[in-house]
Amino acid sequence: MRSALIIAAVVAQLLVLVIMAGQREWILQKGERVYIRTAPVDPRDPMRGDYVRLSYALNSQSLSAFKGGSTEKLQRGSRVYAVLRKHYDDLYELDYLSQQRPTKMPFITGRVRYVYDDVLQGYVDIDYGIEQLFVQQGKGLDIEKRRGQRDSLQVPMEVELAIGDAGQAQITNYRWSPLGIQLRRLDRDNTGAATNDGPRSPVLEFSLQNVSDEVLSIVDGDSHCALQLQMLSGRGGFAKPRYQLCGPTELDKEQTITLAPGQSHTVVVDLNQPRWYMQSSRDGDRWGSIAELAATQRFRLLYKPHSVSELKTGLQNVWPGSIVSSAFNARGQID
Repeated sequence: MRSALIIAAVVAQLLVLVIMAGQREWILQKGERVYIRTAPVDPRDPMRGDYVRLSYALNSQSLSAFKGGSTEKLQRGSRVYAVLRKHYDDLYELDYLSQQRPTKMPFITGRVRYVYDDVLQGYVDIDYGIEQLFVQQGKGLDIEKRRGQRDSLQVPMEVELAIGDAGQAQITNYRWSPLGIQLRRLDRDNTGAATNDGPRSPVLEFSLQNVSDEVLSIVDGDSHCALQLQMLSGRGGFAKPRYQLCGPTELDKEQTITLAPGQSHTVVVDLNQPRWYMQSSRDGDRWGSIAELAATQRFRLLYKPHSVSELKTGLQNVWPGSIVSSAFNARGQID
């Protein structure tokens, strides 16, 4: 009798594995194909043998990204759905999060790893089962080199997914962004210590490089309207970026910058300037630099050009994508 139970248990386990393998194969053959971009390289997730650790903007999101229904019952292990929208060139990005299964595709099903609910800024970490990319032996170092490290040039990887009807996602392939990004701190002697004028924020050098084989055009001007300061989800979020949009006058001064293959465009971003001020979440009338109002937070710089219709006539063939820098803190330390 005992032997029969053991055999039955083994058969059941094998049957489950066969079903899972069948589902995976069906998704790979019939699933909807989309590309999503990985987040910049995190030094805490290095190459591990024959696979690469990946992270995405989808993994860590503000609770405000949820659409419909309360988030009070969210807990570790809760099922959530990331609804995607097309950005450009088969590249998709997050539209919104939901606790109810969406009626429209595509969406990816995930499980909550951690939730932090705060009156001022709550956020959730989610696992989608696509955080590892297995590679052929010997290819890992090439991938690691191209992705870059810390303040070196980083080229985002864009992962191709096959998505099943229930939102199960499988990695099928990958490609590289046509633009690479580099962030360097210029004021190395600045430790974030207070001065007579208060704590100082870092001065950064932001570069975009054409890493493709074709000519690309980007947009920039004196006001750097295509750049935004993003604050990452985390504890102690008592301030928010100003997000002051450029007006018609500033947009009219934006210029097309043509980058030949291998060519770069570099700007200096002084985060002590009012252009990059934060607004206090506790006192809406208070504005200040990230060192003053968000000393414990982490940030990224986002390049995202305005739509061509908002720009002056003649700005054509502009790369329509967006790209984010490595994360950094108010002291200028770069991940």
